[in-house]
Amino acid sequence: MNKILIISFLILTATFVFGQEYEQKLYEFYVEGDMGKYGQLLRTMEKELDRSSNEGLFLLVQTQFIYSSYLMEEDEDEAEKWIEKSWPMAESLKANKFKTAQVLAMEGSMYGFMTSINPWKVMTYGPKSIEYLDKAIETNPNCPIAWLYYGNADFYRPEIFGGSKTEALNKYKKAYSLLEERDVQKYDQWKVLNTLVMMGQAYEALDEPSLAKEYYQMALEIEPDFDWVKNTLLPELN
Repeated sequence: MNKILIISFLILTATFVFGQEYEQKLYEFYVEGDMGKYGQLLRTMEKELDRSSNEGLFLLVQTQFIYSSYLMEEDEDEAEKWIEKSWPMAESLKANKFKTAQVLAMEGSMYGFMTSINPWKVMTYGPKSIEYLDKAIETNPNCPIAWLYYGNADFYRPEIFGGSKTEALNKYKKAYSLLEERDVQKYDQWKVLNTLVMMGQAYEALDEPSLAKEYYQMALEIEPDFDWVKNTLLPELN
């Protein structure tokens, strides 16, 4: 094995190991509901992750995206800054054909965020959001994240622009069924938890509180101390 191959192997191995360590900590902060620490770790990742590897770049974009989702409820201006950071990296991943469906789904969702931040651009960003989400499903119909994020688009869009809680629920169910077929790693369980929570939210919106409670409790069976469900969603439901 020549020097270049050895160095490349060592870089890929280090990226994989450090990536898993980051993902585990991010998952812990997500469950604890400590998005302050989540944001702090994201800033560390920006400095330390190897952006020359697709794996490192994808983890960074995904973490920025999740943090932006949280900030949409807290500080839209700050969310927009993180979204703008993510665009060029997402485009690089697409050019490299790395996890294309997930990247398209994130981009479609980011266009949705931008619609909320800049409502006067709804006629531009709204169709772009759906276009990218459609492309994500077309690229990989078995990608649970694509179905989850498309469900979110249906859930949060006003009905006048095509939003539907029923359609959102159908997409969440599809995402969950695909996740059930997989051996989801511990640090990736946020996908399952988030899907269960959004199914619960959809049932709440459809005036089915008993079904909403059932899905919230399913999330707690996975993570009994899941802060969002334990201390916010279930108490509010009861």
